[in-house]
Amino acid sequence: MKKNTSKIIIGDSLQIADIVRVARDKVQVELSAEREKTVSRFREKVDSFLQEDRVVYGITTGVGPFWQKKISPADSILMQEKFIMSHACNVGSPFAEEIVRAFLLVLVNNLSRGHACIRLATLHTVIAMLNQGVTPFIPQQGSVGYLQPGAHMALVLYGKGRAYYQGELLDGGEAMRRAGIPLLRLEAKEGLSLMNNSSFMTALGSLALYDAINMAKCCDIAGAMTFEALAGNISHFDSRLCAVRPYPGMHKTAGNLNRLLAGSQNAGNTPRRLQDALSIRMMPQVHGACKDAVHYVEQNLQIELASVSDNPLVFEEGGETVVVHGGNCDGAPVGLALDVLAIPVGELANIAERRLYRLVDGSLSGLPPFLINNGGLNSGFMITQYTAAALVAENKLLAQPVSVDSIPTAAGQEDYVSFGCIAARKVWTMVANLRHVTAIELLAAAQALDLMPPGTLGAGTKEAYAAIRETAAFMAEDRILHNDIAAVSQLLLSGELVKRIETSIGALDY
Repeated sequence: MKKNTSKIIIGDSLQIADIVRVARDKVQVELSAEREKTVSRFREKVDSFLQEDRVVYGITTGVGPFWQKKISPADSILMQEKFIMSHACNVGSPFAEEIVRAFLLVLVNNLSRGHACIRLATLHTVIAMLNQGVTPFIPQQGSVGYLQPGAHMALVLYGKGRAYYQGELLDGGEAMRRAGIPLLRLEAKEGLSLMNNSSFMTALGSLALYDAINMAKCCDIAGAMTFEALAGNISHFDSRLCAVRPYPGMHKTAGNLNRLLAGSQNAGNTPRRLQDALSIRMMPQVHGACKDAVHYVEQNLQIELASVSDNPLVFEEGGETVVVHGGNCDGAPVGLALDVLAIPVGELANIAERRLYRLVDGSLSGLPPFLINNGGLNSGFMITQYTAAALVAENKLLAQPVSVDSIPTAAGQEDYVSFGCIAARKVWTMVANLRHVTAIELLAAAQALDLMPPGTLGAGTKEAYAAIRETAAFMAEDRILHNDIAAVSQLLLSGELVKRIETSIGALDY
């Protein structure tokens, strides 16, 4: 992707949109002057712990059940390297570049608040990796909530492990050399701090949330197009219904739909039915409930982005340095929220597939079966509904919460784990599935509108129709629909469909 010339300054407030800009648009990053001062000030305290031979977890003790094992100050640096090597044991395919970039940014934001006592030089090296395009190879599977993603990343700081640079997978040391980034050796506390946090699940969850918000708007757009194609009864979106059931999301969705459909002849004439099917008439209720759930997740992730997740943490109180051993490294607040996000993502896909079904069934739509002329010789959109059904079935499986389970680890010392990284991976996949289902609905709705008698479309749906037709032509005869679905899915992922609609009718609420 083309680099943006602006910068993200890591200071008081990192927003989810900032994460997306760095992850996808490769915007440059730097620490604020205030954060640099804070990091340097707190780091001095670790040196005093070593001089005093003070008992501090992960600095002068082992980790996990080895907290009872005393480590000499002389071995503190060697122990960090051993932490990294032993914990780098994830398996499977690597995470995509944008996910790892998001992780590096969120990690720096977390650790630069000072309480984790990492060195400024270490944070500068991680930032250099972001800015110079060195992306560590991080396998996807194996984390119960933390540890391994940070370990695989930290290997590259030593010149170990692997990393991508300019599209090529290299040994970590070679990637850093080509990028002109000096290697470093982690010092006391740093290896633990790079691993012992919720930054990875927060980063991946933030990207998934950003896309889910976009998809909530896209689902309103697709639903409105289907509504027109089925000549729905616009009274279903009457504001009086919202007034007596005042959920915020319901009100916002009804408002979106009314603006998208404003001026439509298909939705403005005498309705075909007194009551449309539930998937058509209940979009404000269902889409709205999903949006309210999304807002809960957004609130939690923004809190996490303003937090410090590590253990132990160091504080300054009354001129004294206080070490507090606790559980801020745990990912439950994030993992549980991402399990919640899976529900509205799955629900939006469910109802979209049901609308699609009504479009392709000629007995329900009043249109040619499977939206194709000369059916029999042509199958039209018949099998696209199969694809949507399969994606919805997969989402139903993935929507099962992982946060309700726990498997004890570390000889019972860590007898509860969040599985937050799994929750993040699941919902990331689910959002992609939702995007494909919605792309299919948009294609089918555009095809249906072309098969209807000519009429004026709504203020927003005419823009959506135009965008779809600029991406994929009307299907007069069977062709490879995979290409059309992929193209429209990319239109949704890029945000261009929503941007085009909002330019025309104003911002859509979510």
